[in-house]
Amino acid sequence: MDSVGLAARARRHWLFGLVLVAALVVRILTALAFRPIMWFGGDSASYLATGLRLIPDPSRVGGYGFMLWVLRPRLGLALHTFALVAAVQHLMGLAMGVLIYLLARRFGLPAWAAALATIPVLFDAYELQLEADAVPDIPFGFLVLLALYLLLRAPGERRPARTTAAAFLLGVSALLWPVGLALLAILLVVLLGALLIRRAGLVTVLAALLAGALPVAAYSAWFSVHEHQFSLTRSDGVYLWSRTMSFANCAVIKPPAGERVLCPPPGTLTPRMASSLYIWSGESPLLRLPGGRFSAQTNRLALHFALRAIAAQPGDYAAAVGHDFALSFFWDRPVHPDAGIVDRYQKKLSAKSCPTAGRWPVTRPRLTAGARRRPARSSRTRPGW
Repeated sequence: MDSVGLAARARRHWLFGLVLVAALVVRILTALAFRPIMWFGGDSASYLATGLRLIPDPSRVGGYGFMLWVLRPRLGLALHTFALVAAVQHLMGLAMGVLIYLLARRFGLPAWAAALATIPVLFDAYELQLEADAVPDIPFGFLVLLALYLLLRAPGERRPARTTAAAFLLGVSALLWPVGLALLAILLVVLLGALLIRRAGLVTVLAALLAGALPVAAYSAWFSVHEHQFSLTRSDGVYLWSRTMSFANCAVIKPPAGERVLCPPPGTLTPRMASSLYIWSGESPLLRLPGGRFSAQTNRLALHFALRAIAAQPGDYAAAVGHDFALSFFWDRPVHPDAGIVDRYQKKLSAKSCPTAGRWPVTRPRLTAGARRRPARSSRTRPGW
């Protein structure tokens, strides 16, 4: 494109250009204020351990650890802090704003409305904090939005390459956050529907299926090498069990004797704390089971209990899922999962919160056979029930 074309495009998008420059300035100030990166307790430590050791944590999918591994210092690189990770995530935040603007313009919104649509992702304080935090939220959001852009930038055109690329991106996003699997499933269902009405070819559907399944299968195979289980994690039963803790009534469920240890403590039918806290509490019944929170036996027992609870109390399960889904759409920000976690996000953090003092460990940590089986304790711990 010549200089005349660039000048014409700059004039056409001058308003968004000002917004983007302001967003860049805000991110530079954020990077200077919170150097080199923010740290979210055991969650960040778990991802860092995966990035350093290339050994999966059975409690959570570790795709973000691979991103940290890619960004670690190597080949004499002078940047030995986590600042590069924060910088990459800030750039992802800016890129998400650009993608939103392009999609909005593609669907006919005027420049001012399209620029306005980017404000939440470019200037929200929580968004800025997540970009500066060692957690996978921003890379996940970026991959999902990029997949959406590929699918919607020209919806009237049949472009199998873009559909395949979008499916692959959603498959990779599932390695950062398992909900990416649900998004991939939605895409495949839409493609199957398009196949039935002859708006998509069989090759397109099969290519998307293979592209989406490839990263998931590769990670599962890697997980199997270390944990002897072909899956993304070894915690699906534990997390589903915690979901049922917001409503489970063992007088209704009537679990067998071996599962009664997983019942809520007597006298706590209502009100109850947020479901996830039942995993991380220091008094969690999971800690009374052999192997702790995320052993294969604990996960299997928790899964059996959870399925019994859902079958016995389907209405309560649907209400619990609906309530937590609705939390994403509250106008104000409800206190969830508890005041301590909310306070963690609202307080100004410093590099001192990072156990490595903001720098990559100089030596590779030694790993014993026992240490590999003990996932890092999460910062989501709350004393007592």
